[in-house]
Amino acid sequence: TEASGSNPGDIAEFISPCININYTDAMFEFAYHMYGSTMGELHVDIDSGSGYTNDVTQAIVGSQQSNQSDAYLTRQIDLSGYAGQTINIRFRAAFF
Repeated sequence: TEASGSNPGDIAEFISPCININYTDAMFEFAYHMYGSTMGELHVDIDSGSGYTNDVTQAIVGSQQSNQSDAYLTRQIDLSGYAGQTINIRFRAAFF
């Protein structure tokens, strides 16, 4: 999501296609870049068919880089608890 032009209270969501978790040691890794004074929060939620479990990893809040040209950061999420299931991952960005 892009924070430029957002208003306080806006929420943007990106929902993945269905992902089959076929391994007991499955991990999910994503990269993010959050720079600027208007950064909000990035939340990661998982739905395994019975509704979303919010914040399966600690929310990322505020500016995380000190410069726009800084490298992206990465975070990993352990998906072993979802082995044998089909899930959707939702990125939820909240602006304040």
